[in-house]
Amino acid sequence: MAGLGDRQRSGRPRGFAAEVVAEVKAMACEPPSARAVPLARWIRRSWPRRAVTEGLTVSVSAATVRRWLADDAIKPWQHRSWIFPRDPDFAVKAARVLDLYQRIWDGAALGADEYAISADEKSQLQALSRCHPEVVFSVIQRKVVKPADFTDLDALAQRLTAFEPRYNAAAKPFDWTFHPRRPRRPALANRRPPRRADIPAVTT
Repeated sequence: MAGLGDRQRSGRPRGFAAEVVAEVKAMACEPPSARAVPLARWIRRSWPRRAVTEGLTVSVSAATVRRWLADDAIKPWQHRSWIFPRDPDFAVKAARVLDLYQRIWDGAALGADEYAISADEKSQLQALSRCHPEVVFSVIQRKVVKPADFTDLDALAQRLTAFEPRYNAAAKPFDWTFHPRRPRRPALANRRPPRRADIPAVTT
């Protein structure tokens, strides 16, 4: 019916249907594994590529998708972890630690010459030589491993295997900027020449 048509309005007409925008937003709120994408979490360039792969649209830019998500304050690249205690004796065990903070042990206050010593491992501190291959593992850590939501080692192996051809299809050479063996210039070479006003006058 003619009465249901849109009135004339200023500006460029909408280029994407509302269904396409809603489907891309729903995709951003799902884990990549729900759509058989071998990533630990979505990256901004992945949504346009996946929208084209699933036939939602012929083409869409990452800036357009970012604007769609910003309209609804959707930020799937941000995540937060939390832990739920599952140990049935958690309250009893935690009470011992909390008592020590109050200098209490087995219901009795510690004496002036009694102390509680706390020690923990530092599992993330490793003796590694920082070199170029580290960059490759950094990419895998960011795009495949974090936040480490694998059910078992087989699931991790499957994601790594599927990620390799996906990454290689669009990979670009790394631009190395760090050269640990490049000799440093002497400090004097970096000093500016003295200005004329800095040179003391010579009188005879």
